[in-house]
Amino acid sequence: MYANPIRRGFFPDPSIIRVNDDYYMVNSSFIFFPCIPVSHSKDLVHWQIIAHAVMNPDWSELGALDSGRGYWAPDISYDG
Repeated sequence: MYANPIRRGFFPDPSIIRVNDDYYMVNSSFIFFPCIPVSHSKDLVHWQIIAHAVMNPDWSELGALDSGRGYWAPDISYDG
């Protein structure tokens, strides 16, 4: 049995991919830093943030952005 929604909190615009027996998900982070959380799950129910796609504040270019801008609807993919 699991609760709906699976993830509580701030995890909008999910993009999920399966790689073998593992699932990975990225979410929008808008103007918040670090940017684009990367989460891992074995069962699509229990998720843990394992990294962020943008960790260097110089690369984020968020400094002068207003609310409603930033990183929206990221997409995750796997190559080999």
